[in-house]
Amino acid sequence: MKILIPADFSTLSKVAVHYAAATAKKLKAEITDGIDASIADVKADMLTMFTHDLTFLEKLFGKSVTREMAFHTGIPLLTIKKQIQMKPILVPIDHSRCSQNANYYPSQI
Repeated sequence: MKILIPADFSTLSKVAVHYAAATAKKLKAEITDGIDASIADVKADMLTMFTHDLTFLEKLFGKSVTREMAFHTGIPLLTIKKQIQMKPILVPIDHSRCSQNANYYPSQI
């Protein structure tokens, strides 16, 4: 969610900025609580999240959910940069029993 705060630097607009910051923090808390609940429901052993570059305002208001999860989740967190492009995976097969089973693992990535 993106919150737009038109400001003219008056007293009232400064109050609006504070309300918007409080709203953003509350939304982030609800999102992280939801992720925590899902982790507990499925009994996850690891959490994987995508990262992205933050805007100036996101940095200012501390809007990174991934960062929040890194500091308080009780399970390992794997972060993946959003711009990453997956490369093809070559799986050599010689039709042995071992190589036939090897197909399973790359397909899960």
